[in-house]
Amino acid sequence: MQKRIIAVVVIISAGFITAGAVFFHDPAPVTAASVAGDGYRKVSSGGVDFEWKVDGKHLRVKLRAKTKGWVAAGFNPKTKMKGADFIIGYVKNGRAVIHDEYGNGFFSHRPDTELGGKDNIAEAAGSEKGGVTGLSFKIPLNSGDKHDAVLKPGQSLKLLLAHGSDNADNVTSKHAARGSVTIKL
Repeated sequence: MQKRIIAVVVIISAGFITAGAVFFHDPAPVTAASVAGDGYRKVSSGGVDFEWKVDGKHLRVKLRAKTKGWVAAGFNPKTKMKGADFIIGYVKNGRAVIHDEYGNGFFSHRPDTELGGKDNIAEAAGSEKGGVTGLSFKIPLNSGDKHDAVLKPGQSLKLLLAHGSDNADNVTSKHAARGSVTIKL
């Protein structure tokens, strides 16, 4: 009887150790990025193209998706959407509307400014042509805002990418498509 109990404890312990390695310790593989002539690197997931380059103390980003609605990137989520630094925007009447938001729940986000933080987006621009929404912006690598991810060149970074349905010119509607990818900044 004692040998059976010990054997069961050993099997259960091995299962927890294996599960821990799979769910808590193994980082997601880094997705290979293509490099354009302008120095931007590019990955795609969930129907969204994410292009980036480090420029001094800033990260320059371009987002594109086949939608007439919103496009978003979430940097370094903790669990699902929670803890992610979101940049989400759309184009309305030819003008880019881009928000700096924080994943305050597993499936929700709110503007940094409503949570005591700052909007750290600079050089925001966008266009909507041929059913494709494109946004570009720059954000600081380290804004000092507790709701923004600290970004370090060379680090592995998990991204959530998503877009809304056509004519979803808001930042509150559910995504039409989503994906995630790990990049090397």
